[in-house]
Amino acid sequence: MIEVDTVFYGPEMELQPIFHAIRRLRSMFRTRDPAPGFSLELFLIVPGSLGRADFDGVKLAVNSQRSQRVRLAVAVPDQVATSVTPEPELISLLAGAVSDLPARANWFPKSAYAEEILAAAEAVATGQPGIEPSQRIAATAPDVGHVAAVPTHWPEAALVEITTNLTDLDTGWLLELDQRLADVLAEHDLGIIDGNEMSGGELTWVFHTRDPEALVAQVLPVFGQSPGVKVQSVVVNDGDGPRALPV
Repeated sequence: MIEVDTVFYGPEMELQPIFHAIRRLRSMFRTRDPAPGFSLELFLIVPGSLGRADFDGVKLAVNSQRSQRVRLAVAVPDQVATSVTPEPELISLLAGAVSDLPARANWFPKSAYAEEILAAAEAVATGQPGIEPSQRIAATAPDVGHVAAVPTHWPEAALVEITTNLTDLDTGWLLELDQRLADVLAEHDLGIIDGNEMSGGELTWVFHTRDPEALVAQVLPVFGQSPGVKVQSVVVNDGDGPRALPV
């Protein structure tokens, strides 16, 4: 399984090709499983007007042979973030990140995953079916203004947006909170994080889930355990229009 999570350091990045490139790749990766039983999670940090990653290259954030799970934090370079055609560079960056996993992660089938990511290059170039999501749900928060792709194997999935105050732009803080949220979702099989977007002094976390109420019940305590973080709104869009859940 390949999952992609992203934080965009600036609302203007939603107008850049990198925004839509990541959405396309994320949708395609979700339909591919090069090594059943293993999980690869890619956390992409895209620079913008509000900041950038406080490191260069790639960090091994999770290396768990017990749960057969690897999570990489990837600092997207400026030239990729602003490229008119970022897909080839982005795919090369991700494949390289997996191929170059350190020796302590040698238990992970990195060759299979790297080859699967590189195979995306040909699919993107030829426009094979499955790159574009088959179904989309419009975002409900007007200041976010993105269109979130519903995974093709989750046709009934709901979109959940949880907006908090923006307390800190430190990458370490974001990685820690993102990791705790991902752990809770994985533990209870509730869904996935589809990205984090900054705008107007707020940070919106986007999730996909089959059970919005259960997801919210599990993740709100995680936000509550983060110093200074206050959840401002929870909005669900399950295809029948937006509805607010109590905070």
